[in-house]
Amino acid sequence: MRNITLFFTFLSFLGVLILQVESTSPRKCPPADQCYPCDKVNCRCGQLKDECDCCDVCLKSKDTRN
Repeated sequence: MRNITLFFTFLSFLGVLILQVESTSPRKCPPADQCYPCDKVNCRCGQLKDECDCCDVCLKSKDTRN
């Protein structure tokens, strides 16, 4: 009975570990020469490139609302 309990505990731990790794994986970005045309942005607080380094996104400040 103890072996079964240890097996299911290990299996549960392994499942949580796999889910955690999948949830923190980075986005799959296209190659730089295949970035889609991006919309122009007009930002009050400045702008920077998105995580794929393709499009500009606005910086946010404390008083910026969604």
